[in-house]
Amino acid sequence: AASTAALPLPLEMLVRTRYGSLFPLFPYLAHFFIGATLGRLWLDTTFFSRSARRLGLVFGGGGLALLGASALMRLLDPGRLQSTTYWVADPALFMSRAGSAWLIFATMALLLGTARSPAWLKSVSANALSVYVAHLVFLYGAPGIPGLVHKLGKSLSLVDTYTLGPLLLAGCAVVMAAWDRAWDAGKAGFSILEQRWARARKPSGALDARGA
Repeated sequence: AASTAALPLPLEMLVRTRYGSLFPLFPYLAHFFIGATLGRLWLDTTFFSRSARRLGLVFGGGGLALLGASALMRLLDPGRLQSTTYWVADPALFMSRAGSAWLIFATMALLLGTARSPAWLKSVSANALSVYVAHLVFLYGAPGIPGLVHKLGKSLSLVDTYTLGPLLLAGCAVVMAAWDRAWDAGKAGFSILEQRWARARKPSGALDARGA
């Protein structure tokens, strides 16, 4: 704690849970490394890449083990649920979330198998961060733009939740599709500019070659 006290407040909030920091680097950075590791094992390790069933069973078992360890920690120390840092950086919470992610990963591996991923799945995977940021903006707003939390309050009825949830998901999907189209259009436009630039330079290059 003393070693981080000298850091500027924004940097200290990245490594400590004080001052209301909700997403400290530890343990949240581990989620990134877990995702990168799973992707690398799936794509580049022959043991897993040739058998989706093997991949699903191994990581499904790992997910269940993480969930079991999380439940055991809460059972042995029920008071940890009352801690102000439990919902931020508690190891039991981290293992619970990581275990759930492993189970989702294993389920997708078993369902999709070694078949070629559909275009929509690739799009969702490539834009997952964009969708996450979009849903935060929808919920909490942006500077000068109130979000749904400010307009509807922090809690909703069950009916409102099941009504708003699909609408929020659809809104994020629209943002994702628009970003996808804009990205593709940008790449296509850049490619056209490259081709025109190459054609514009070709005559002068040819003249230089003949002159030489």
